[in-house]
Amino acid sequence: MSADVDTLALIAELEDPQRIYPGNFETEGKAVAILLCLCQNGASELRRLHALVSACEPFLKEDETPAQRIERERRDTEAMCRLYARERSLNAELLEALEWAIRQMPEPVLEGAYTDGYRKARATIAKATGRQQ
Repeated sequence: MSADVDTLALIAELEDPQRIYPGNFETEGKAVAILLCLCQNGASELRRLHALVSACEPFLKEDETPAQRIERERRDTEAMCRLYARERSLNAELLEALEWAIRQMPEPVLEGAYTDGYRKARATIAKATGRQQ
């Protein structure tokens, strides 16, 4: 990130304001102490925020901000939800068609592979639909 250099420079400036602005600190000790405390708190907060943004870097594309990454993730999630809804609808339609087809088949009379397959198909459809066949 190009903002890293600016952020680090600002942190350095806030941590030692007397070095950067020596003329501004020739006032009463209390004002200096308050200003130093504010600068150090600001530096701590900037360091914390910088660490949060840095933690996102492995997930960012080149020149992508965390906000852009969040937006990209939101779009991806919405697309996945639409695909899931479409697949779920297709599965419901296929299940309905299979249910209809199995009802059209005559109940097997003789034991064997056909009977076992028929019973497994009916049991699977009943389990998927929650209805008894």
